[in-house]
Amino acid sequence: GRQKRTMSGCQLTWMVFIEAIAVVAAIVAITGTFWLEPNVTSTGSVLPGVANAGLWRVCYDNPVVSAEFISGNQTFDALLVELNDTAVPNTSLLADDLVTTQSTAPDTSRRLLQATANPRRVLLQATARSTSSDANRVTNASKVTANIARDFAENLPFSRGSADGCTSDMSLYNSIWGNDFYSRLQAVRGLTLVFLIGGLFKIISVILSTVFCGGARGSEGYITLLQVLAGWAGWLVFLWILLDIAGATEQQVNAKQEGVFINTKAAKLVMEYWGFSFWLFLTATLASTLGAAMS
Repeated sequence: GRQKRTMSGCQLTWMVFIEAIAVVAAIVAITGTFWLEPNVTSTGSVLPGVANAGLWRVCYDNPVVSAEFISGNQTFDALLVELNDTAVPNTSLLADDLVTTQSTAPDTSRRLLQATANPRRVLLQATARSTSSDANRVTNASKVTANIARDFAENLPFSRGSADGCTSDMSLYNSIWGNDFYSRLQAVRGLTLVFLIGGLFKIISVILSTVFCGGARGSEGYITLLQVLAGWAGWLVFLWILLDIAGATEQQVNAKQEGVFINTKAAKLVMEYWGFSFWLFLTATLASTLGAAMS
């Protein structure tokens, strides 16, 4: 009969090492809340009111979005109603004053907010101008590290608590610009977990076969194929979500006309939405694919 192909010691070591990297990266990505991280520019966010979101947690723009809304199982389209304020005279000047006085005179900035009929819109403008992230949100190593640490400390899936401004309720995805993405979110959850479980199984299988059988076969073909396909499918489905969010240009323009503080020019670009968790999972998938090719 056909002989079973075995792996050399070097092949085994590299396969386990690469797969371990993929599993760790996948754990960090799956538990992270930065699959969706809308860019904030000086002229507005591309997804107003939403700070970032993952597969298990959503974080809103605190304190612009009220605690009552965060705990109220609301969709993004319901959030737009919450943020839909008509501009008031001298709003731009007031926002500039607010940014200038935030760090040195908090009492003054509070009075400025109270003095306007639409404090939420002013706060959105002030926050955008003082925290504009542009292209740094994915590549800023110190910021990414801090966000990973926060997610592990306060935003782990299935844990009771959430970080300030975050919630385990995922109703946000039920209606974004009129599109229901919840079924796609569920698909991404399932596919990424299949990828993770497949990676863990491969590592354990190789180690046990080496210890108890004195040698190891190449990684199980069917499990490897299933894992890699699940990883790619999960990443592509979430990319599909991001593409559809960016493609809702008509709804974005309508929201701006209704007084929502949004950068419609940036909002139509998909790169303005993805976060580091999204790319980290792709890294895990690529690493596992490379390990499979080497085995």
